[in-house]
Amino acid sequence: MAVTDTTLGGYFKERYESRSSDLVPAFEIVAGDIPFDAAKKIGEKYTFNVRLRRAHGATFSGSSLTAFSLNAASSGQTSEASVNGTQFVLREQIANGVIMRAQSSIEAFGNAFDEVVADMMSSSSFYRELCLLYGGSAAGIGTIESQSGSGTTRALVISKATWAAGLWAQMEGASLDCYLSTTKQNTNAAIVIASIDPSTRTINVSGNATDLDACGAGDSLLPLGAYGNWFSGLDALVPNSGTMHGINAATYALWAGNTYAAGSAALTMAKVTAAAANIAVRCGMGKLVCYVSPYTWTDLNDDHAALRRFTSSTKNELDLGTQSIRYYGPTGEVELKPHPMVKAGEAFLIMPRYFKRIGASDIAWRMPGDPVDKFFHDLEGVHGKEIRNFWDQALGNLKPAAHCKITGIVNDSL
Repeated sequence: MAVTDTTLGGYFKERYESRSSDLVPAFEIVAGDIPFDAAKKIGEKYTFNVRLRRAHGATFSGSSLTAFSLNAASSGQTSEASVNGTQFVLREQIANGVIMRAQSSIEAFGNAFDEVVADMMSSSSFYRELCLLYGGSAAGIGTIESQSGSGTTRALVISKATWAAGLWAQMEGASLDCYLSTTKQNTNAAIVIASIDPSTRTINVSGNATDLDACGAGDSLLPLGAYGNWFSGLDALVPNSGTMHGINAATYALWAGNTYAAGSAALTMAKVTAAAANIAVRCGMGKLVCYVSPYTWTDLNDDHAALRRFTSSTKNELDLGTQSIRYYGPTGEVELKPHPMVKAGEAFLIMPRYFKRIGASDIAWRMPGDPVDKFFHDLEGVHGKEIRNFWDQALGNLKPAAHCKITGIVNDSL
């Protein structure tokens, strides 16, 4: 039976493309809170307008009923901000033998491709969420505490503060780069993750022996090729104190972010409230979402009695240990969300409406306007075909004063 791209493409479109949103994984938390907004690039960047100062051309007239003079206008300040986007492509290859058996019916097609497509959707979402959290971060996705072993295999222990259990659990088989500040340590080959031991925060890796000798305590780990190429996420944008999106916080004070130190101790409701107060005095009222590690979530559950959670008919907002805890804070509603990919030693307290996730495309399987058979690509010299999905986007911080990074968390449960 001939392999027909048109038949395969029709099956793919009917079964997957129209319901891609049904395939997103549970860890897609930040992406879910900050909706995608399509935008066009200006050159190599995406641009958006931000408000840097409010208007102050105010006049007080007292109780006089006569005509009075107006004070001079003092207009608010706006500016155009710009961000560099990231293009991401994920590839998967399938043998023609599998494809030939799959094209007899849409059911047979589903039997062959359901797991492949779901895994690709999950992987692309994972890397997008990784960028939304730690893209552009100087600390990468984890900091090495120590290493052991010799030759081409090593055991790397990740520090407690930078350990994100749900992040590393999904990285088995992935390739990494190791950096000391801006210096790449593995100049000969990629570092490949063989296995992970969450109980000891250990990732077992293989690679070039000289490269692995160069990797040591304090070095940062990043996805292969990500350095300088992934868009900046919350860890890079929230605590801004310098130039971000082409605008300098030294010129506009509201362009600086907030930070709050948890004091090398467990995070409590009182500390979250104190961090929220920093936002309230600089930004005003609005809903806050706080992303915390599962370890921090456990500690906060134990501390829940410190503040009153508000009532709701939604069960998962009322019961401890479920999807979120909500209470009233200095800015209004504060929602605490456990995120398995957040590092144990930090948390992000943000107003999602003051972030903008923009780009040319969210996760897609073919370029707009491509014919239906473009889902599948012939492989040169290989008896098979390739499927790809991709995204092209960036994260923009519209109001840095509306967010706060909480640092120095030492969890009782870790």
